[in-house]
Amino acid sequence: MTHTLATWRRIALGAGLVLPLSAFATPGYWTDSAGQLVHTGNGDCVRTGTWKLPDANSSCDADLMPKPAPMPAAMPTPAPAPMAPPAPKIITLNEQANGKSHLGFNKYKVTPSEGLLLDAQFKTIDPNTVQSVVVTGYTDRIGRKAYNMKLSEKRAQSVAGYIEQHYQIPAEKMTVLGKGPADPVATCTGVKGRAALIKCLAPNRRVTVAINWAHQVVQHPGTEMPAPQ
Repeated sequence: MTHTLATWRRIALGAGLVLPLSAFATPGYWTDSAGQLVHTGNGDCVRTGTWKLPDANSSCDADLMPKPAPMPAAMPTPAPAPMAPPAPKIITLNEQANGKSHLGFNKYKVTPSEGLLLDAQFKTIDPNTVQSVVVTGYTDRIGRKAYNMKLSEKRAQSVAGYIEQHYQIPAEKMTVLGKGPADPVATCTGVKGRAALIKCLAPNRRVTVAINWAHQVVQHPGTEMPAPQ
C-alpha cells in the first residue's frame, strides 16, 4: 500500500510517536536523529506541515531558490586607433640653400648641387612608405607673370623628373605645381638696381618638395634617417 507524505505524518502523530528534537532541525523539513534530511523513495526531501517558501534551501528545493543576478556582459575592448602617419617632410631648394647656388636667375634644370641635396634627403627613404609627393616651383617677381608661371612649372617638373628617375617614385604619386611669384619669402622693398634686386630676391627662386607618408618611414640598414620635418 502506498501512502502520501501527509498520510505518513498523520500516522506517526496519531500513534503518539515521540519525534526527536532533530526532526525539525532544518526548518520546514524533517530530519532523522542524526540531523540528516529525510528523503522519500524518489529522493525528495520531506517537508513539515509548517513548511513555507522562505524555508526552501538549495539541498531540497534548488529550483525555488533565488537566482543569482546575471554577470554583466564584458565590455568589448575597443580597437586601438590607427596611428597617424608622420608629418610631411619638406625639402626646399633655393639659390641660397647651404650657402651654395642651387637655382640661378631664369634657370630651371636640376644642377649638380641640387642633385646632391636631393640625394642626401632621399637616399634613406623607402619608396614604399611614400604616399605622395608634391613638387612646387616658384620664381621671383621680375619679369612677366605669364612667363614666370611657366618657368616655375618647369622648375618643378625638372625636380620631379629627377626624383622619379633616381628614387623609383612613380609619376602617378607626384603632383607638379608652378606658382610663379606667389608666396614670396623676400620682398626687397626699396632695393635699387636690377642686379641688387635679383640678388635680394634669390630666396624666392625655389622649389619645395613635400613628401607625404603612407606608413611609418623605413630606414635602410646602416643609414641614419633624419626625422621627417
